[in-house]
Amino acid sequence: MSSDKDSVDNSNTGNSLLTFGTSPSFPAMVLPDVEGFNTFLKAKQSAYFQERAEGIREQFTALSSLAADTEFLNSVDKRFEPLVGKTYWVFESDTGGFLSIISPEEWTDRTRPSVFYGAFMLSGDGTWVRETEE
Repeated sequence: MSSDKDSVDNSNTGNSLLTFGTSPSFPAMVLPDVEGFNTFLKAKQSAYFQERAEGIREQFTALSSLAADTEFLNSVDKRFEPLVGKTYWVFESDTGGFLSIISPEEWTDRTRPSVFYGAFMLSGDGTWVRETEE
């Protein structure tokens, strides 16, 4: 049989639905450090946005360099049709820049042009990609 104390404790007052204790014998309620969490969250968000912005700056720099190289190579003299995926070399002569199938190492000393601009590869999208030395 149920006592009067049991029926008053939970069912009549609705205490059974509470997520915290209502008696002094329950553990103390500890409030979360919301300000500390907000500070942590803001620092994390700031770091994320800084990292993304730096990545975008790097992509923009690479894209600008690719555009400049492509524009330059479109202006040099080509006496053959370049093939996609093949490496070519760009030199300067008395008449201007020219695209060559001959690498700098293959030129003989007396005929080698004085200015070498670099090695480039024509990509499938029509841009000229500078090849880096490893």
